[in-house]
Amino acid sequence: MIGRIKTHKNWQRHVPNRPQRLYGSYYGEYQKKRRQRLIRIIWLIAILLLGQSIFQLPFLQIKNINVSGNQDIDPQEVKLLVASKLHTHKYLIFKNDNYFLASSDALADALGQQYNLSAVTVKKKFPNSLEIVLKEKTSQFIWQKDGTYYLMDAKGALNRQIEANDNKHLVLDDRRSYKPAENQDVFRSDELMAIQSISEIWQAKIASRAALLGIVITDDWRQLELQTDRGYYVKLDGQGDIAQQMDNLYNVLTAGNISGTDISYIDVRFADKIFFK
Repeated sequence: MIGRIKTHKNWQRHVPNRPQRLYGSYYGEYQKKRRQRLIRIIWLIAILLLGQSIFQLPFLQIKNINVSGNQDIDPQEVKLLVASKLHTHKYLIFKNDNYFLASSDALADALGQQYNLSAVTVKKKFPNSLEIVLKEKTSQFIWQKDGTYYLMDAKGALNRQIEANDNKHLVLDDRRSYKPAENQDVFRSDELMAIQSISEIWQAKIASRAALLGIVITDDWRQLELQTDRGYYVKLDGQGDIAQQMDNLYNVLTAGNISGTDISYIDVRFADKIFFK
């Protein structure tokens, strides 16, 4: 019984040769698909590694950020905000600071929302620079309320919050009990007109003799306090004839009787009678 298989299984004893796996079209097609899948995986890994090496090249990392067009906004503050956006991750293994991955539109949107800008453009300059042009909304006042500061335009709309007084705008020190809610006007139209009138007349007639730094506003608009750089303040009736009161102040200052160091205030609320202490 040459060639007979030694086995404990009865059916295998009568088989002349050892059983072998038959390779037909099914197994051939299956192995072909496995090879193709493996090749695709290898290519995908290679592409990812190549992409990672390209997107992490040091000379493509954005390092130069140029800011122009700003008036009130600190350019260094803008650069720090942009840098924080660029250092976030993209697609898990990449960062946004790569020239090709950085999104100009996303950065422009972030700046526009942060600073409430009229317009902003962000352009990439190969290989590692950003050119940022800001167009700010015009601010005329600083509204100070409960220890916070906001830039305000001539129509009473708030532009954005700032850290502190920038010494470039007239400060409206609001000490009223009234606290405007979101989307509510900070001042009524007549109140804003009074503030504008004081600011305009002061610049036209008084500015050469004293600078107006701020206006202290309380619940009683008949007792406004105009803060100056000469050590005294001016008491003024915001509901009275502002032009007449400012004329009275001008006459007092041009008379040369007040030096500014020997008084604490000038009261011009009572027609042609001027009081000072």
